[in-house]
Amino acid sequence: MCQNPNIQAKGRDEIERVIGTDRLPTFEDRQSLPYVEAIYREVMRLHPALPLGLPHVSIEDDFYRGYHIPKGSKHRSLKPIRLTSVQDVWLYPTYGMAMNRDPDVYTEPDRFLPERYSESPTGPFESINNIYAFGFGRRVCAGRHMAENTIWLTIASVLATFTLGKAKDGKGNEIDIPGEYTDQFFRYISLHRYYPAQYNKIHEFLRQLLMTPDKFMQHTMKLSQALVYKGLYGLDVDSEDPLAKKAVEVMDTLGQALLPGSFPAYERFPFLRFMPSWFPGCRFKRIAIQCSQGVKEVDTIPFDIAMAHLESGTGTSPIAELAIRKPQDIKAIKAMGTISYLASADTVCILDYVRG
Repeated sequence: MCQNPNIQAKGRDEIERVIGTDRLPTFEDRQSLPYVEAIYREVMRLHPALPLGLPHVSIEDDFYRGYHIPKGSKHRSLKPIRLTSVQDVWLYPTYGMAMNRDPDVYTEPDRFLPERYSESPTGPFESINNIYAFGFGRRVCAGRHMAENTIWLTIASVLATFTLGKAKDGKGNEIDIPGEYTDQFFRYISLHRYYPAQYNKIHEFLRQLLMTPDKFMQHTMKLSQALVYKGLYGLDVDSEDPLAKKAVEVMDTLGQALLPGSFPAYERFPFLRFMPSWFPGCRFKRIAIQCSQGVKEVDTIPFDIAMAHLESGTGTSPIAELAIRKPQDIKAIKAMGTISYLASADTVCILDYVRG
C-alpha cells in the first residue's frame, strides 16, 4: 500500500462510500466491497506468505522426458531453473510463480493491479479468481477459511482507519521500500463462531498499531498467534508469552533446517545419521532434539490448560470439547492444534499486504 497510494485511496474511498465512516468493516460487508476484495486477491497472487512447497535439491544429474536437471538445482529459489533440451524450457520453483504470474492469464503479471479482477471487454478469466497460496487438492491448507477471513478483515480495517505511507529519514526524505520477497517461517460453516474473536483481536491490533506503529512486526505476530490460540483453546496470548516465543523459535529453527545446504557435513557423510548427537558434524541431531522438545511444549501446555478450564467450568474451547467427545483421537486432536498454532507463528500474510 505504501508503494501504491492510488490503490490505497481507491480502497478507502470504496469503504467510505459503502459503509461510511461511523464504523469498521464487518464480514457482512465483504460482498459490497469488490475493490477491497480485489486488493486482497492481488496480494495473495503477487506475494503469498509462504512458498507452495518445501525446498528440494537434485543430488545428482537427472533426465526426465528429454530434459536435463543438473545436480545441485534448488527448486525453491525465486529464480527459475533452466532445463536443457532441444528447446529451452524453464522449470519454475514450487513458490507458485508459474501459476500466479502466468502472462496468459494475468496482464502485466509482475505489477500490483487489483483492477485485473474486474470484467474486461474480452471477458474475465475463470482461473483468474483462483487463490493458489493455500494450495489445493488433498494437501490444501486446513485453516484457509479462517486465514482468508482474517487477512481480508485486517486489510479492510486498516484501509478504513489508516493512511499508510513511506517512512522518512532525518531530513524528511521518503525512504524507499525494497522490493525483496521475504517469508517467515474448521469447517467453513462453523466460521461464524469465530467472528467475535476475530473482530476483537483485529480491533486490538489497530489500537496497538496506532499507539506504537514502529512495532508493526510484533503486533502482526501477536495477531496471527492470538487468533488461533483464542479460536482453538479459548485462551488469550501475548507476543511476550513464553509459549508464543517458543512457537516462533521452533518455526525459525525448522525453517533454517529445511534449507538445502544447512547441514553440509551430513550431506557429505550420510553415515553421520547413525552417530550420537554429541559427535562432530551431528548438529542436525541436536537441532532435531531442540525442535522436538519445543513442539512437545506447544503440543501439551495449551491443551492441558484448555482441558483444565473445561473441567472446572471456568471456560471452554473447541479443541477441549472435541477431546471430550472423541477421547480415542486425543493424539490427533493435539497434533491438529499444534500444527495450527505453529503455522500461525510463522505467518506474515498481512505484512506482505503493506509491502504490496
